[in-house]
Order: sequence, then C-alpha cells, then structure tokens
Amino acid sequence: MHAIPTHSASSIDYLALITHLSHAPQLPSASSMRNQLLSHFCARPAACAAEPELEREREPWAAMQRFRPGSSTLLVGHVPPHLLCVEAQAPAQTQASASVPSVQSGGLWGVVHIYTSPGATNARVNVWLSSEPALYSSPHASSSSSSSAPPLSERFAQEEVLLRHMLHRLLPPALAALHAAGSLPPASSSDEAPVVVTATLCSLERSWLNLICSWAHADVGALQPLRQGSESLTPAASHGARAARAQKEQVKAMWANPCVTYQCDAETLRLSEEAGKGKERWKVAPIEGEGELELIRTSNKIPFPREYVESRAHLSVFVRDLLGPSSPCATAAAATASPALPSDAYPREQGAGHAAGFVYAHEELSLGALHVTTPYRRLACPPGIGRLLLAHMAPLLRTCLRSALQRAGLRPQDIGEAMCQVSADTEVMSGAEGFFERCGMRRVRETAWVGIEVSAA
Repeated sequence: MHAIPTHSASSIDYLALITHLSHAPQLPSASSMRNQLLSHFCARPAACAAEPELEREREPWAAMQRFRPGSSTLLVGHVPPHLLCVEAQAPAQTQASASVPSVQSGGLWGVVHIYTSPGATNARVNVWLSSEPALYSSPHASSSSSSSAPPLSERFAQEEVLLRHMLHRLLPPALAALHAAGSLPPASSSDEAPVVVTATLCSLERSWLNLICSWAHADVGALQPLRQGSESLTPAASHGARAARAQKEQVKAMWANPCVTYQCDAETLRLSEEAGKGKERWKVAPIEGEGELELIRTSNKIPFPREYVESRAHLSVFVRDLLGPSSPCATAAAATASPALPSDAYPREQGAGHAAGFVYAHEELSLGALHVTTPYRRLACPPGIGRLLLAHMAPLLRTCLRSALQRAGLRPQDIGEAMCQVSADTEVMSGAEGFFERCGMRRVRETAWVGIEVSAA
C-alpha cells in the first residue's frame, strides 16, 4: 500500500499543462479538460476579438480563482515531471491514505478539476486520465508505442485506483472549499443523515461509467431516464428527497446521460458559395435580451440556469427570419409589415421576425443547446439553419481558442489548427449524430455526463 502523488495548482506549471494537453496524443480526448482550464480566458466578449498577439497572463491560477472562487485543479498519479513547478519536481508532495494501493510503473496519471458555473446549485467535476488516448488510437499504431503500455487488465485496475482516489478522497474536501468560497449554497444536514451534495461529472470517459456505478451497485440503464430535469435540483431539495437512504459509498450515481463528441476544424464548417446565396433572408447575431435567453432555456429539455445562458451570450449565434416564407425577391419593407411574435415566443410557422435557430458554446467550448425551431427544419433552399449556425459559430470558437492559448502563454506561431478544433457533444441519437457527420465532423470520443451525490461525512 502506497500513497498516490497528488499535486495542487500551486505546484503545477500552468503553461506546461496546457501545452501538454494541446498536443497529440492527448488531443482530442483531452480537449474538454484543456478547454475548461482555459475557460477564464474565454469568459468575456474580448475573447472573440482577433488580435495579432496577446499578452500572457502571469498568474493564471490566480486568474482562475478570481473567475471561479474555490475551484480546485489537481494532478494525480505518475505526473510527468515537466508539468510541475521546479520546486515540486524533487520529492513529490502527496495527499493520500495508506489504504490506497499504488499506481504502478505504467505511468498513469490524471487531472481533476472541480468548480461551479454561473447560477448552478451543484458542483461540476471534470476528470481526464492519461490512458484515454489509447482508447481511441488507430489500430495501425506503431508496435513500439503499444509495447510500452500495460496490459488491459492492469491498466483498468490502475484507472480504478485513480478514479476512486479522485472521487472518494479528493472530491469531498474540494466541495468544502467551494462552500467556503461561497460558490455553492450550504448543504443541509441532520443528526440522522450525512451532508449530501449533488455534483455533475462532465464529459466523463464512457468506459468508466460501469465502473463508477458498480461501486454503488447501480444499474446504468436504470440511471439514464433520470437525467431530464436534474439540472435544476438544489442541494437542499436533493438532500431532503434522498438523505434518509443509507449510503455505504461516499459517491453515489443518480443519473447518466451517454453522449458522443464530434470535432472538425473551422474551415470544414464554412458555407460553400452555393449555400451562402440564401443568407440574406436571415438576421444572424449573438443572443440579445431577456426574451431570447428565456426562449433558449425553455426550448432545451434540460433548462440550464438563466445566469449560465446569459454568461454564454458572447459566444452564441441566434438566427431570425427577416423575410418569412416569401420568394427570394421579397423586400425587407414588406417583411416589416407582418405582425411580429414576442422575442421569447416559439414559432409555429415561418414568418418575418420569427426565431429560426440558436446555439451557444459551453464553458468547455463545445456547442450547446443547438436547436432549429420546428418550422425551419428541412428548408427547400440552402443553407439549412443548422449548417448556418455552425458556419457562424466555428470562426468564433477558433478565435476564442487561439486567444485563450495565447493568454496561457503559447506563441501565436505555435498554435496549430489541431489545437483549435470545433467540438460538439450530443446525446446518443441517430438524428443528431447524422447531422454532425453530414456537416463533416468526425466522431472522436464517447462520453457520459453523470449526476452524483457526494457524502461529505
């Protein structure tokens, strides 16, 4: 039995970590984690402005704390020495229990990032392990790289050790830090039941879902229907509904939502000349006003907090119909004579001023809430609204990522297109998956978003 090396942000070289996660083989599996660690550079409209060169943030961890008070970033396991500050590269600082078995010489390590989002009443947890790239490696990978990897059973055992350490040992004190910083409302408790806090495991590698559920003797298939509506549960409501149950495990899975990640470069999503001919029909702009915020919230089966959607407005595209179902020669003046719907109204038919579709980028810069309103699906003339949304979002995301990577310390000439891929997470549904594939995006990862309860006792 040995301690597991665990390094907090104070001993992590931020630029080295971002650089490492921005190259193969870490990409594309590390893109969600990498982008979350860049999110404080993407939180303002200025992040969308293209500049030839941006000044490096000299205190990136402090900047992250200002953006997300109480958040925690930890490196766990056999961390590559170059990711640590010089003073931390000598004897490793550790946080572990003697009852935790050693992660052996396979070199497995991981990152866990615990934080909250605007308006959220539960915590968010991102986990990435260095074994993930091997899950999606090409079958034609060189034998030299595969020969150094541990056997599958050994790797799986090591992954379980690290995941248990992250979720059972490191997560409870990290949640306490969020409470202490005022980023989470205090969880209720009683003499009879432990304090229980709800959290979401974001973009978790799906192959670990069965493992996590096995700890709590939960059935994955039975968890999936519980996803809808869970986002709005408060810790107090969740505690009141469930705290009476005995909890043998510190972490208990409550719902699961399997997803697929698609990626491509921004150029792939650019509209062709033919598809761009009909663009004069549409008003394309960021989210504007309370009405559009509410329409987006209520159109999503999982209504994210209003504060969260508002915080994403600078990385959003909202499309409205300027001309209605008129012929291409219809004039804007004729359109203005038509009665308009309220800005928060979901249209039942095509009409001037009606909402046709919208999308925004989540904090990890994946496409979120992409929606085409019912009357505007399968239009006879190009471009389709879905493609129009992607075409306008792609350059925004590319610029934002380039700016964030420069703020992290990368030189402009070192930022390649592979580092700035457009990402989309979608539920496992043939319609959504087919849409992204038709747009030229490729399937790169299978994930799950998992709701958990964490006992702080």
